[in-house]
Amino acid sequence: MKPTIASLQKELRERKKEIKHLEQMVDYDDLTGLYNRRGFIKEANRFISQIKNDMKLREEGFERRARIQNLSVIFLDLNKFKKINDTLGHEAGDTLLRQFGRFLLGSVRGTDMVTRWSGDEFALALVGAQKEEALMRVRRLKERLKNKKFIVRKKSLSISLSAGVASVFDPRHPVGLFDIEKLVDLADKEMYRDKKG
Repeated sequence: MKPTIASLQKELRERKKEIKHLEQMVDYDDLTGLYNRRGFIKEANRFISQIKNDMKLREEGFERRARIQNLSVIFLDLNKFKKINDTLGHEAGDTLLRQFGRFLLGSVRGTDMVTRWSGDEFALALVGAQKEEALMRVRRLKERLKNKKFIVRKKSLSISLSAGVASVFDPRHPVGLFDIEKLVDLADKEMYRDKKG
């Protein structure tokens, strides 16, 4: 029996749904629903490309206002997370990671990106934010966490974090660092300094 146009359209819609589902699996963390490392890098690189394109247009004399002036990365690590896994179990740790992911999503603007980088490490990309603004955001996050309780296995838990910041444009690289992985690496090193400090 020859397929009808309606049956082919239905099959096409089903295939598109499958493709969308597979794309989500590739770019999103299945535990938290946040971007995974791959999805985060892909999206952040789109914004970095826009910054570079706007710079090039300005250098060529086009009077076009830049849509994105900067991008800052905040790299976060939950302090003493291993202790939670060891005392309450990995399922409790997973519950805490999901709740913390929602907490981070509620702490950023719609244009910003949140990722679970790995384990108990997270990264934020603040689109358009200068380094000073990102540092202020870190202070606010730490303040909010002081009063925040996460409920895990009917226990009320407090957590703290260590954080580091890097920006496309900052005093260390005023001509611009247009590599998201290097930005994350710099922010990660800053985070370790914060943890030791």
